[in-house]
Amino acid sequence: MSPLPAIEDFLHQAQLKSLNRQKTRFPTTPISARETLSTVTNRYVPAFTPFPQAVECTASGYCFNVSVRVYHPNPEQALPVAVYAHGGSPVTGSVVVYDNICRQLAYYTNHIIIAPEFRLAPEARYPAALEDVYTAVKQSEQILNQLEISYLPQLSVIGEGAGGALIATVVQQLQHERDTPLYRQVLIYPALDYTLAMPSVSQNSGYFWMGAETIKQHYDDYFHPADNRYNASPLYGVITPEVPDSLVITASYCPFRDEGIAYADRLTLTGVTTEKVQCAQLIHGFLNLQSLVPDQCNKVYRTISRFLNQP
Repeated sequence: MSPLPAIEDFLHQAQLKSLNRQKTRFPTTPISARETLSTVTNRYVPAFTPFPQAVECTASGYCFNVSVRVYHPNPEQALPVAVYAHGGSPVTGSVVVYDNICRQLAYYTNHIIIAPEFRLAPEARYPAALEDVYTAVKQSEQILNQLEISYLPQLSVIGEGAGGALIATVVQQLQHERDTPLYRQVLIYPALDYTLAMPSVSQNSGYFWMGAETIKQHYDDYFHPADNRYNASPLYGVITPEVPDSLVITASYCPFRDEGIAYADRLTLTGVTTEKVQCAQLIHGFLNLQSLVPDQCNKVYRTISRFLNQP
């Protein structure tokens, strides 16, 4: 079984552009990688207009204040809350790029979504992004109080791609803290192993639309040379039954597929109620390609909604 035809056509065009860029002898830089992600997302994720409110403020971190955008699908109601860490990579992505994905998450789940603008590498290396997401989760109540938004005291977390690693790591940190209880954890094709040791990294490298060689390059940009990437990987971190019920969504042709599955299995073995969903014939980042696979994307949003809202 191969990726869906629309995905295969997209990959073919992306690979041709990559080859043409190589012929120019100009290397891919953080600037061009960010531009690629933004261009693709703007082209294939339609504007999501039935949405009444998105406001912004700043969360106070220990060393660095974090800008956040808050999406409220029904301002007249007090709703549960979810902090969402966007996808991309440690080098790419932003709240602006993922704005319409945030809007759909808020709309379909009927949750207030808090999206932090976490710092990117190489300008801000590990653990800067992790600190920013931790700040947004810990300060979620203060953020909503500052904006005078009514909410229910039920906090979940959602991480997509590289944001999945940040969320999973924050969850592992918070499992030892009692003052920030989490209701649910959702990971969408998460990249959880910075050592790139899982078989799917090489097996599915040809299906990574930003270019497989960029995975290692982005990790090299993210970490300092002396950092221990194994210890930084949430796949190998400590897991206790205090981790909230979790939903792990993977894609069959994603380089990070195996680490997502392995992490879900570790959660289950530890006693954490965990649901695994693998999306057949899809690749990493398919939510950024929504107009190519609209039914599959809508199904993912509905799955997340069901999971977050079930008793």
